[in-house]
Amino acid sequence: MLWALLASFLFALMGLLVKLVSAELHVAEIVFYRSLAGLAVLGTVTSLRGRALLPVHGSFSLHLSRGVVGFIAMYLMFYSFAHLPVALALAFTQTAPLFFCAFGFALGTKVSRREIWAIAAGFIGVLVLLNPHLGAGETLGLVAGLAAGALAGVVQHQVRALTAAGEAEDRIVIFFLATSAVCSGLWAAYAGFSELSLRALIGVAALGVVATGAQLALTRAFATGLAAVVSGFGYASLVFATLFEIVLFSSYPTLQAGMGLVLIASAGTVLALWRSP
Repeated sequence: MLWALLASFLFALMGLLVKLVSAELHVAEIVFYRSLAGLAVLGTVTSLRGRALLPVHGSFSLHLSRGVVGFIAMYLMFYSFAHLPVALALAFTQTAPLFFCAFGFALGTKVSRREIWAIAAGFIGVLVLLNPHLGAGETLGLVAGLAAGALAGVVQHQVRALTAAGEAEDRIVIFFLATSAVCSGLWAAYAGFSELSLRALIGVAALGVVATGAQLALTRAFATGLAAVVSGFGYASLVFATLFEIVLFSSYPTLQAGMGLVLIASAGTVLALWRSP
């Protein structure tokens, strides 16, 4: 599971880089540079493998909706990274499996009683995390992080629909990054691109490499290991993010925050294990 741990470390590092770069660039710019870098790398890799870049016939509308929802989710996630402690923001983005199951239940998918208990425990963890930060000037960041997790749950349903339509995973990611690059690029152009200092340039370059590396490592992890186990290891990113906060910002998690993180991670891991074939 070294690939899964590497992906978790890189995702946590991505959150840290977003926070650092946000001191000089606004969020739409960060999303644009991250999307552009990922598109360049994955597009090149896919072309070298001789695979088609265009979506299969009849899947364009699904790709477009997945791309737009994914862009909004990424923007909100990056906004939360910029305005909250990295571990806290990352914890909210890790609620996607909870929302995925909750949305599935609302749409008529069969959910067992124990899965309902796991979902409930995860959302209790969210409330435990939220409580100390409400009214502390972090409301927008909290709402953005939680909304990003919810939209990521929607994206999982959209990816499942695209896969069922015969679409390949690499094309799903490429079309998402292309949509995200266009949307964020237009937004950033309207707001005005910031002048890139050497520090910001290094930061966005590192962000592009780290984020793309995390995506590739996660893909490799799912290709070589059990999906449920890989999903469980994904919550190691919360540990890495917490260590970053301690080492770089001397910010130590409270007992209450630790309890919230454990509830969310445990609920997500349990759901992945129970839903694995």
